[in-house]
Amino acid sequence: MKHAAFSAVVMAAGLLAAPAYAGPVDNAFALCRVLDSTGMLSEKCSVSGLDAAVDIRVNMVPAEARDLCLKVGNSLGGEFGGRWQMRIYSPYSGEHPIASCPLA
Repeated sequence: MKHAAFSAVVMAAGLLAAPAYAGPVDNAFALCRVLDSTGMLSEKCSVSGLDAAVDIRVNMVPAEARDLCLKVGNSLGGEFGGRWQMRIYSPYSGEHPIASCPLA
């Protein structure tokens, strides 16, 4: 995967920036800080409390996006209780995600 460094940073960082008492919204913003810090996103990560989603836009093909999504989603150690999702968009996909997955 050409974005191996991206997924490695995200998985290594986990949600270390979130306090132990953090809820899912705080965890979502902490995850965004980690994702933004990679420098790989096409635009700033966003959190939708209404949709219970973390949205990112990154230049990768759908197969890579699905792989990344699953790796990130499975690496979070239950911080989201399974009710949140990550949606990955391409800079060219408009408002249609190229991958989505539950956040553990």
